[in-house]
Amino acid sequence: MDMFKGFPRSLVQAYILDGLLKKIDSKVNVAIELDTSTLTSIKRLSERSKTEKARPYDLSTDVIIHRLEEWEGTIKKDVSSFYANQNKVIHIDGSGEDDDVFTEIDKAVSKLIKR
Repeated sequence: MDMFKGFPRSLVQAYILDGLLKKIDSKVNVAIELDTSTLTSIKRLSERSKTEKARPYDLSTDVIIHRLEEWEGTIKKDVSSFYANQNKVIHIDGSGEDDDVFTEIDKAVSKLIKR
């Protein structure tokens, strides 16, 4: 089982990924979407910017906001809808504590592996 984090980020990439996977007799089985409020996302990314796990795009509130706008305006609208129309999206409440969210993701992935 292969996993992609943060990819595809556009509808074109989703189509290309599906085509490439089809050539090797594979497919996207599921897309896991973490549901959180914009405010929670901003808080978490801002907090991460103060740790050694910080990424370059965490260091500026303007960049964080731009990335969240991109998610809402393009990725969620296009890519998430693309996979939702194929009944491949699993929604997980991402507003809890890190360990709780991880446990929910782990449960979802474990169910997929057992199929």
